[in-house]
Amino acid sequence: MIKKQFSPDAADKIFENDDGTEGIDWLPELICHRSWRRLIYELAEHFPNCLMLNFAVKLISDAGFQHEISNVNTAAQQLDIFSRVFLSTLEQLLEEWKNCLGDCQVLAYRRHFAELKRVACHSEQTFMYTQMLLNNVGWKCKNQKQSEICSSLAQQLRLAFEGKKEDIEGVHIGIIQSCIDKIPLHIIQAMQTMFAKGLNPADITQLYQAYSNPNPPPVVLIRDPFFTEMLIDGLFSAVGAKIHLEHRPKYIFLLSYSSCVIETINSDGILPKRKQNKLELNSTKEKMQQLVDILYSYEDLLLSLEQLLELIKLPVLSAAILHYLRTFLIREDGVLTEPIPLHYVLIDKIAEKHFNLHERVFKLLCALYDHLSGQNEVAEIIMERQRQIVDRFVNLLFFGMAIPVLEKIVGMFKSGYIDVSLVRYFGIEVLELVEQPYSSQFISALLPIVTNREVFDRATFEKHPIAKEFMLLNCGNSK
Repeated sequence: MIKKQFSPDAADKIFENDDGTEGIDWLPELICHRSWRRLIYELAEHFPNCLMLNFAVKLISDAGFQHEISNVNTAAQQLDIFSRVFLSTLEQLLEEWKNCLGDCQVLAYRRHFAELKRVACHSEQTFMYTQMLLNNVGWKCKNQKQSEICSSLAQQLRLAFEGKKEDIEGVHIGIIQSCIDKIPLHIIQAMQTMFAKGLNPADITQLYQAYSNPNPPPVVLIRDPFFTEMLIDGLFSAVGAKIHLEHRPKYIFLLSYSSCVIETINSDGILPKRKQNKLELNSTKEKMQQLVDILYSYEDLLLSLEQLLELIKLPVLSAAILHYLRTFLIREDGVLTEPIPLHYVLIDKIAEKHFNLHERVFKLLCALYDHLSGQNEVAEIIMERQRQIVDRFVNLLFFGMAIPVLEKIVGMFKSGYIDVSLVRYFGIEVLELVEQPYSSQFISALLPIVTNREVFDRATFEKHPIAKEFMLLNCGNSK
């Protein structure tokens, strides 16, 4: 009845009388009841310009019920309300971040991040505002852990925001200039051109000259994930045109610079002072040049295995190798390049040495599994290729990315995308590798496999007592 008869004009006339509170002194008591708050949310969604409803929403937010305001359009009408909704959503995400130890591929974390994205990326205005908040904390907070988390979230939201790269980076560059330091106009134009049209020698040369100067621009400008991925693709893609030998050192310099130069900002004074530590720059450039020479040559990679295993100690070079393998093994033209043991050795070693690259390894393995499964081959051949990928999943799980891998295998099994024998093989391998005590998340993720009679029957339990022991110990503790 109220929804049908509600008149925003009549409500605003009451609200605008005298000091704006006469005739609505009943409102604070009304919002104490959840059913009435829900009605106010629905009305505010339909009548976003109603002053009385906006005032009611503000009262609700002030009373501590901002977590109930699920409609971002309603929250975005008033900055203080939106701020509370955003911070409430951020707090929930950070709590899940702790639970999953910062693993962004865990399903629970991804659900919370999707909610944060829904709030932060509601409009260009909310995106700019939340980017400013997160980057400001990321660059100026003295608590290193909080700084890293906020910077990481800002990057994730930039990558997730659905808009033109040049527009997104325009916002980012503006924030850098506001929070850190001014950037020369020609450098901004060079970055914007490359985001819009791709890398080119002229703009790369301008950046190279700027960062070769004694007073270079902020390193965060070229540490942007869009730009670093463009550099990695330009230097290490197995397909497409190669960068001309004359310009290659400039690309290598910029990627090395972004990956190893440490910049500290002292904001105690009126103007922030930047200091860059370039101690590792020359050695990083040399090693990157070695990797480029190896991958650009036509020699068998197996001949350079020892050198490759040494080079992957650097995270940026491991990321480069993963990109090379992805473009080499998963061709867009559909041509199958079958992985060889060398490729798997490199993937396994990268998973072992670099926790921060686990997400890239995970995505590569998922893409490889999909690619190899879709080939027109005999079933036995496809299953053997799938088993090799499952071995890589087990290795990745062993070195720390447990929950996303378990969730992936369980998800594929439920959707019929993996054979029962491979699921059984995976479960046995995991149980033989991972010792007690098990975390509650690990138990909850693995138990659906072990308790499924189609996967683990009586004969399997008799042959592998560790599986039966796991089930008996944890069946009552899975909740």
